[in-house]
Amino acid sequence: MAGGAKIIQRIEAEATQAFLEKDRLEQAAAIGLSGPPQLRRWERSQFLGQFPEQVLWAITSEVLRLRPVPQELVNALADSRCCHIFVKASEVQHARPILQTAKKRQLPITVVHSPEYRNEVAVVVTTTEAHSEEEVFIQPRR
Repeated sequence: MAGGAKIIQRIEAEATQAFLEKDRLEQAAAIGLSGPPQLRRWERSQFLGQFPEQVLWAITSEVLRLRPVPQELVNALADSRCCHIFVKASEVQHARPILQTAKKRQLPITVVHSPEYRNEVAVVVTTTEAHSEEEVFIQPRR
């Protein structure tokens, strides 16, 4: 993990601890002013706002733009554990095959519009079952 990422995680942990140390009235006032605190914001920002343990598959912009669509991507969408698909707004045009497959399978799709997600993740497929898989990125065979 990069040094910047560790610093961000430390800042988030300290902010969470500071919030929890407040009494109930101060917590209620803080929530009223700025909304509820976000849990593990840095981790979620890596996968279009989703918690890493719920990400079944992630697809980068580079893989998404390959034609024909890689078979690994087709197999991933056929996985019975898929429950929701998140697509970065700037990649909707390239995600058309995924969106068509999701429509056939009646999977909910959310288009994510946020400048916070600046990394290369273009599509995230989530599951309701938490898992501990480390490698969730689809890499086509060459």
